[in-house]
Amino acid sequence: DETIQSVTKYSKGNWKAIKLFGTGNTDLQPAVEYAQKNLRPEGIILFTDGFTDLPIIMRKTLFVLSKHSNKEFIDEVKTVYGKSSVVSIR
Repeated sequence: DETIQSVTKYSKGNWKAIKLFGTGNTDLQPAVEYAQKNLRPEGIILFTDGFTDLPIIMRKTLFVLSKHSNKEFIDEVKTVYGKSSVVSIR
């Protein structure tokens, strides 16, 4: 989505209880900024189709994309964050 709709703590096995919200447009930056400021993780894993702008991330980062993702986004990730920062699920 373009904004944070909810923040939920995940615990093993409760993935079925997670409710998804959104409108279809994507802006990863608000979620990245929230995580960096409030959660302070060592790294961030982003699942996306790549039809969005590349966020600015100050942590170790891994982008996970499907085989139907935006190839230009993948190329941009590799240029900015390095080849090992992106994987495509086939």
